[in-house]
Amino acid sequence: MTTDSATRRSGVTEDAPEGAVSGDQLSPEDVVVALLRQQETLLAELSWAYEQLERSQESEIAALRSRVSSLEYRVAKKLKGRSAPERDLSPAPPSFLTDTRKRLDFTLRHPRRAVRAAERRLRRRNEAPAAQEGLTK
Repeated sequence: MTTDSATRRSGVTEDAPEGAVSGDQLSPEDVVVALLRQQETLLAELSWAYEQLERSQESEIAALRSRVSSLEYRVAKKLKGRSAPERDLSPAPPSFLTDTRKRLDFTLRHPRRAVRAAERRLRRRNEAPAAQEGLTK
């Protein structure tokens, strides 16, 4: 005696999703159609989730850009009183602000590469004092 036959005899019905048919009535075509409908539903949900992710990333990027521009404004305001030498023809050395902007742009475009680069910089900082003392790995 199987559980299906026991369920039918006792008069208890299993909870089935709306629109579902029993296993005896399914043809291969019905199964394929049902699976395709389920796949369409899942793809629609996935598409919605990606749209939400894109919106949140766009808002975060906009917030970062506004923060960078406000910091640039504050730094420019502080440096406004200082005058640069007029006759200096050498290229200007990269400033902290320029480096920070480049790193931010790189991080936004290549997050994984930025993490690896940061890890390398941290490793070098930790290894430099040990190398000065003559210690190696």
